[in-house]
Amino acid sequence: MTKILFIGGNLSQNKGGAAIVVSSCMALKKTIPDAEFTLSSFLSKYDFKMSMRYPNIRIISELDEKKYYLPLPLLSSWLLRLLRSM
Repeated sequence: MTKILFIGGNLSQNKGGAAIVVSSCMALKKTIPDAEFTLSSFLSKYDFKMSMRYPNIRIISELDEKKYYLPLPLLSSWLLRLLRSM
């Protein structure tokens, strides 16, 4: 069994990220039929939900999301303050 780890990708934040990971898995599976795929994710709880569509991709958490993840409303207000200060 060949194990392949993807880092820096995602399944949940945008369709392009998911397309890259999924198409890479499909291409590698043709070359390495016994490959097992794992995605190291910053947003594992969101990527895990999306991974139900892709049962051959296992999701592992890269870090503690509660500690490092900035919710979108806070990020938006932070970005607006930054832009106004310029």
